[in-house]
This record gives sequence, structure tokens and C-alpha cells, in this order.
Amino acid sequence: MKNDLISREALKEATKNFTDCDGFNPVWQIIDNSPTVAEMTERQTGKWIKERAAFGWAMDCVKCSICGFNPTNKSYFCPFCGARMTEGME
Repeated sequence: MKNDLISREALKEATKNFTDCDGFNPVWQIIDNSPTVAEMTERQTGKWIKERAAFGWAMDCVKCSICGFNPTNKSYFCPFCGARMTEGME
């Protein structure tokens, strides 16, 4: 799949069936929060921050220093905000 430029409004129209009776559509939230091409060229640089688990039995986790997203696996980019990670990969 190539990275084509697509319309947010076209995506919203294609996913309008996911809207609940209150008018909330979680897919639209993802579409609205996705970075644009201009934002991608000016990508932020962040780092993974280690967090202690709230419960003693749970594993420690990491979060993005830019958006606070907690991924299941660390990578060189935050899957939510697209920030390039320069630290915390070890």
C-alpha cells in the first residue's frame, strides 16, 4: 500500500456507519487526530518514558513524551502521534 494523499472528509463519509446513537464515532477521532503531510515533514522528536505500573503485579510500561500514548511495543516512532523516538529504545 502506498502513502496516497487522501481526504479526511472522504474517510468520514466512508465510515459514517460506525457512528453510535449519540453521534460519537471513534474512527472519526482517529481520522481527526492523524497527522497531515505537512505535520509529517515537521515530525516531532520524542522519547519513551518508563512508567511504573499502578499495580504491583502489572508490568512496567513506557509512554510517549509527546502525546502520552502507551504502546504495547516500543518502536522508533510513536504509533499514535508519529513522533520519532530518539531515546528510551534500549
